[in-house]
Amino acid sequence: MKCDEAMRRLLEHDNAPGYPLPLRLHLRRCAHCRAEEARLRAALEELKAVALSPRDMDISDAVMAGIERLESYRRDVPMYNWIGGGLAILGGIVLISFSDSFAWLRGSFGGDFEVPLSIVLGIVITLYASAFIATHLDMAESWMAKRRG
Repeated sequence: MKCDEAMRRLLEHDNAPGYPLPLRLHLRRCAHCRAEEARLRAALEELKAVALSPRDMDISDAVMAGIERLESYRRDVPMYNWIGGGLAILGGIVLISFSDSFAWLRGSFGGDFEVPLSIVLGIVITLYASAFIATHLDMAESWMAKRRG
């Protein structure tokens, strides 16, 4: 057994009689690990001798005050990313009617396929526009304030 493994196993156990046989053999022949085990045992005995009392202090107010002082996290997406994404969605909506897959689906399902597809594409563009508006409410508010005068 190597010293690293011996120290890991030593920390897993808190009493010498309960050590596994390979660990006891390693401690018998390794002076460094034996000295470390003695230091750990002395520290454990000191901890047992000290009476730990629970603290009566409520730290929740201090923690909440620290949280309130933190800056809020906000990730700003550049405007050109929003515009590029919107143009990609609109381009896909326009170009989908020219694709081979759409022609195959129209041939398989007939004209009944076009109405549900139009509804789904309308929902996609509506969700995208809603996400854009929801993330830019402060910009819309300032724009409306300028328009009102």
